Amino acid sequence: MSLPTTSSPTHLLILGGGTAGTMIANKVHKHLPDWTVTIVDKDDIHDYQPGYLFIPFGMNTPEQIRKTKRRYINEHANLVFGEIDRVDPDEKTVALVDGRTLDYDYLVIATGTSPRPDQTPGMLGDEWHKSIAEFYTYEGAIALRDELSKWDGGRLVVHVTEMPTWRPVAPLEFTFLADDGCPSTACASRPSWCSSRRWTARSPSRWPAASSGTPWPIATSPSRPTS
Repeated sequence: MSLPTTSSPTHLLILGGGTAGTMIANKVHKHLPDWTVTIVDKDDIHDYQPGYLFIPFGMNTPEQIRKTKRRYINEHANLVFGEIDRVDPDEKTVALVDGRTLDYDYLVIATGTSPRPDQTPGMLGDEWHKSIAEFYTYEGAIALRDELSKWDGGRLVVHVTEMPTWRPVAPLEFTFLADDGCPSTACASRPSWCSSRRWTARSPSRWPAASSGTPWPIATSPSRPTS
């Protein structure tokens, strides 16, 4: 791939300021310091997403995994906050929802994925983030922590709704952590929870008929690219 030979600095535009976007911006500045780098994201929140899994067990606190994006991005990179509307590859521009337009020489799309529970009939409803839980979002992990802290025990189903899903090993990690004992202070104060739990892990092709006890599914919804 040939690089531009114009006198103006080459502009790299990165859509998404998560882990991938941040690493690209920092590495490009290190190796190509004359380039102009701009990152576009909807807000200044940077979550360490693998930490969501540990919030329900009290192994991570929300404050430990949520930081500002700016502290991780090279100070010479531009950081633009806004929702992305569309990309025009012919004009080499990106339009934002608020009407702003950004041009680029090179474009990197690093918007990641987000859970889509609306894609599974029956998942969203009155019991969402209550008896039907997930740990793939900041809000979901906190809600699951709160529900586990007051759960008296029973049957809990860890169900992978559909593949592909982000961090496919996470349902197994959750099951192992839960079965190993409840390390959080909130759960440790409820011995009845630990003595009366039953775990069931199921893949999409092995969804069982309802059995005795009240099942409480921890659902992992299919992931979709974030626009």
